[in-house]
Amino acid sequence: MARLKIKEGGQWYYAGYGPAGATGATGVTGATGPTGPTGPTGATGDTGPTGAEGATGPTGPTGPTGATGGSDQAVYFFEPFVANAANEGTHGDFSNHHSVSMPDAATSYAWVTFYIPDTAVSITSIKALWLVNSITSGNLYYSAEVRAGTIGELPYIHTNSSTNQTAAAPGVEKQIVGTSLSVTSNLSAGDFCGLKFTRTGGDAADTLSTIVYFLGVELTIAT
Repeated sequence: MARLKIKEGGQWYYAGYGPAGATGATGVTGATGPTGPTGPTGATGDTGPTGAEGATGPTGPTGPTGATGGSDQAVYFFEPFVANAANEGTHGDFSNHHSVSMPDAATSYAWVTFYIPDTAVSITSIKALWLVNSITSGNLYYSAEVRAGTIGELPYIHTNSSTNQTAAAPGVEKQIVGTSLSVTSNLSAGDFCGLKFTRTGGDAADTLSTIVYFLGVELTIAT
């Protein structure tokens, strides 16, 4: 439908419509709409710094006692001395070793003095060291006696004797034999000892038909 245009004050208007009015005031904000659904979980953030160390816990129970360790040992050698006594064997040299020659078919003696160190906890062994020159079989028939004492005591306050017994030749000529002597009881640390070694070469039990060379005594102690 056509509308009538009217010109007024140099401006054309449509009939029935005035000029545009001023913009009205902004209306009040409408009510907040409902909360939308929860969005997806965001990426994990960086790890924070390590916290302070906690207090030390209580001490645990004591473990079982370990096995006892082995004891140490010390070994000493003592050579014979010249006693100038009856039936003493002949002192001499066997391959640069001081030795006492103890003949076959006779009774002969050799003497040794030695000291038991004050560090000794116990005496492990006392051995007579001897050898034969040219045969490899047979038995030595021997005995031993020890008399001992420490400073402030009689030198024979402790006395030990072994009965006559045999020791076999080693099977190799000139090989050193170490024969344990049953004379360790009653001896203790700090004792000065005098040992008498006897070969009874004339006894039927002595079957070494040659000279026995007595070299001395080996003392072994636990410390």
